[in-house]
Amino acid sequence: MSEIRALLCKVEELREQLHATIKGRALTDPKVLVMSQQLDQALNEYRCVNKAVKNDKR
Repeated sequence: MSEIRALLCKVEELREQLHATIKGRALTDPKVLVMSQQLDQALNEYRCVNKAVKNDKR
């Protein structure tokens, strides 16, 4: 479970960083796109781990 919590913390941190990066920039700004991709990657990782945990409980 601690892996899931760590991933949730990472997702929240990246979300906050993305919101800070977006201020004053276009959504197509390279820095915004990189941050968005990092958040997407963290969310995908969370989904995979969460799915595996749920499958293990069955």
